[in-house]
Amino acid sequence: MKINYELNGGIFSPKNDIKIKFYKDLYDFINKHYNQVLKKIEFIDFIHLEPYLIGKYAGKYFLEEKPGTTLEDQSEDFFIGYCYKNNIHIHLINLLISFFENWRTIERCNELYADDFFASSWASMVDTAKYFKFETKEQLKNSKEAPQIKNSEVIWNFMTTYPGAVIETYDTNESKIAVPIPKRDKYLFLGWYKDSKFRISFNGLVNKNLSLYAKWATVVSLHSNDGYNTFDELYSDFLNDFSLVIKEKVTKDSVLNKIHGEVCDFLVKSYGGKLNAFFSNKKMYNKWIWLINYLQNNVNDNVEKQKFLFQNSKFNSEPQVRYELNSLFVGRFHLAWPKTVDYSGSGIKDDLVNSTASLITKKYIQSDKEIILPKRFSNKKIIGWSLNREGTSIILKANANTHAFKILYAIYEKE
Repeated sequence: MKINYELNGGIFSPKNDIKIKFYKDLYDFINKHYNQVLKKIEFIDFIHLEPYLIGKYAGKYFLEEKPGTTLEDQSEDFFIGYCYKNNIHIHLINLLISFFENWRTIERCNELYADDFFASSWASMVDTAKYFKFETKEQLKNSKEAPQIKNSEVIWNFMTTYPGAVIETYDTNESKIAVPIPKRDKYLFLGWYKDSKFRISFNGLVNKNLSLYAKWATVVSLHSNDGYNTFDELYSDFLNDFSLVIKEKVTKDSVLNKIHGEVCDFLVKSYGGKLNAFFSNKKMYNKWIWLINYLQNNVNDNVEKQKFLFQNSKFNSEPQVRYELNSLFVGRFHLAWPKTVDYSGSGIKDDLVNSTASLITKKYIQSDKEIILPKRFSNKKIIGWSLNREGTSIILKANANTHAFKILYAIYEKE
């Protein structure tokens, strides 16, 4: 029996097949066992997140941190242990364990347990996301990864191995077949159908020659356009306020320190209780405590989280908060005391900036269709939507071909 595939703009990709299945199981696991964690993130957004952001949202639940142990020792309260106990993705996970060890060794990471997959849930999640992200050598070579990673044939061999991938079948004598999940950039695959109108879904059963039609949908993001425009704008505003309170000019200048790495002017001039004094100012506390809460939410350990609490006019650990802000501002991490979260990854600062908007929602659009955009947003009347914040070109409708995975900014009536 012959099978014909109508991909409708998509392509077959064995890595995409295992990526979507692995991420869907991870996404569903987190939503089922850790309610509300991913409630604001649609699956289509989740699979398009940069590795460091996937680490931020899913890293805490990826595996049980037990250095020196094996897959068999994992608790099923975490995703990797759940997979082992239910015998899913086993071959892929074993590849990811070896991939992680080789990546960290080639990258010359030298911290304790650096190459141990089970030592850090966040690090293992991030590097797993990197395995899925890079599909061509050109993508890897044009990335910000270390030169020894970009030029490693060992790493590339791992990245082009796809355990458990389903390969498309064109001719079969079987009565039931598995079909792969195809890929289309910035679209979500909704399933295979037996007709071009997408009325009869394919259940895997084959009793005659047939054609299968791929159904797709994409999303457009509707942005309230009332937060910070860029991270640089946010950073400038914070430094202006900090300078005002401490009565000393604080700049974006930074210097390299042999022990602490890149140190910004804020870190130097906030020494000696000045950050505590800044947040003791009621106006500044009300304006900026959200930023501290954002930093705190990036930390997984509950004991470490307590360091960010501001009570009785001081942080439980002012040095921790100062260095955390420094790592955010310079886009790096601090491995000496006090250790901080890694803020060097792509998308982290954009994610922070977007969090300052009062409202961001998603609208699904089926392939080749269009939708009418709302005329009110964030409780305000708008004149239309634009691909830029300035509103140089106003649109009232969005279509899949033009606006797939784009951000549309609300343009308000002038008061």
